[in-house]
Amino acid sequence: MAQALTERGEASRERILECAFSLFAGKGVSATSVAEICRAAGVAKTGLYWHF
Repeated sequence: MAQALTERGEASRERILECAFSLFAGKGVSATSVAEICRAAGVAKTGLYWHF
């Protein structure tokens, strides 16, 4: 069970990173908000802060 949670957590972290990089490439780092990254990745802000 812990293995499944770890794999799911890693998948969430990767999804957040991919969405962030995509937004950074399109809008620039300074024009991208945490809320936009969370919305694109489908996670709550607390989820983003948990992983980073």
